[in-house]
Amino acid sequence: MLEMTLSTRFEPGTNLSGNLARADWRYLLPSLELSRLLCIGIPAPETLAVLGTIAREMLVAEPDAQRLKMIATAAQELGVENLSNISAGHFSTLDLPEQSLDLIYVTRRMTAALLADPKLIAKCQRSLKPDAHLYLEISGQSQKRRFRQIFAKNTGFQETARFWLTPFSGELRTAVPVNDRDASAYFFKNVLFGQSFKKRSLSQIGGLLSQTGWIDTV
Repeated sequence: MLEMTLSTRFEPGTNLSGNLARADWRYLLPSLELSRLLCIGIPAPETLAVLGTIAREMLVAEPDAQRLKMIATAAQELGVENLSNISAGHFSTLDLPEQSLDLIYVTRRMTAALLADPKLIAKCQRSLKPDAHLYLEISGQSQKRRFRQIFAKNTGFQETARFWLTPFSGELRTAVPVNDRDASAYFFKNVLFGQSFKKRSLSQIGGLLSQTGWIDTV
């Protein structure tokens, strides 16, 4: 795939969808050259391959020994050589040096476990460098409420960006900045559209909420 990408001639504007320029989610990060990152939980093979390109060392923490073996095999098949596995009986017991990580990537399967564990949240905060990031995906109102409760407290984290991820499951296609009223309104009007009743309804409701500034309440 890399050889194909390098040999492909790209024309300006070919990354457009509904006149919306699109790019890899990695470009949301402050840097594409990280020293060390941690995955809490087992990432999908596609995500593993992507993360392996932006960090000199990648740690994966997972309590299930069988899943650790599977990810080690996947890394070998994908040619990811900078992976180190950590068998974690409980995530809050992880021994992470302070300010040693550039990025913590929480898999969707482990988001609930992180939000329910104040000790793990504190440990993550201490282990991140001052300009580092914590990435997690929230699904449902209960996780959203818990997320807001955590950030309302003085945990040391500062929320830098919030995105709507589409589609609802499967491969990520679009990340929409929730707090950017113009961008979210454009997305619902020009990108998220279709013949199905569900898509038409989402497009109309999302567009209305974006125009009124209430999009962040749902």
